[in-house]
Amino acid sequence: MATATFHYRATGADGRLRTGVISAEDAKSAARQLSFQGLTPIFVGTEEKSRAGLRLPSFGGGARRDVLFFTQELSTLLNSGIPLDRALSITSELTARPRFRTIVLDILRSIKGGKSLADSLALHPRYFSELFVNMVRAKRQAAWVRFSNGSLNSSVHAMSCGITSSLR
Repeated sequence: MATATFHYRATGADGRLRTGVISAEDAKSAARQLSFQGLTPIFVGTEEKSRAGLRLPSFGGGARRDVLFFTQELSTLLNSGIPLDRALSITSELTARPRFRTIVLDILRSIKGGKSLADSLALHPRYFSELFVNMVRAKRQAAWVRFSNGSLNSSVHAMSCGITSSLR
């Protein structure tokens, strides 16, 4: 079979973000190669995914686009098994707007200070609505219920993170 060149973003065992290109038969094989190299793939595709080049639909303001980007990136990282604090740190590095990067870093500081993700998001009502914060809070509660009912699979990860992928 012919090989193609794939662009990737991945995190190493040290938690640092890595980008590059890799040759493989398909995207799944490329992701497998990255895993064998000790990297956790975040993105593998035929076109480079750039920080600033991400084109999002217009939602009427920068704050909404920032929140959409934040939610998608954080969800991807958490689903890759990256701990919440490191996922927030990586998301801040990928955030193109300096003002929103400051918000993400403040959320990280707040979490490291002992607050939940929902409480940390609530500190920034201009970006994270009460509905958004309560959805994060509800997801955490739902994770506890699933855990207590014996569904241990992804519930433990959801409890430790306070957010799940359905917040996309």
